[in-house]
Amino acid sequence: MVAHVKPGSEAITGDYVNSFTAKCDQTQGSADFRVSVKTETVWGFVAAAIILFTGGGLAYVFRKYGRR
Repeated sequence: MVAHVKPGSEAITGDYVNSFTAKCDQTQGSADFRVSVKTETVWGFVAAAIILFTGGGLAYVFRKYGRR
């Protein structure tokens, strides 16, 4: 028996537990498998860039206008 598991397009990075059950007339069995969903590394760089640009923009605004 082969099971192909593909996460959905909106799956969040993390660890999940999948339960599989197989049955026939004579017996049945089940097993739990832990699987990891990973996202592409490029999204980590995009998130870091957004944080840096936001922090830089705030620093610029505070430096330029200061306290009034």
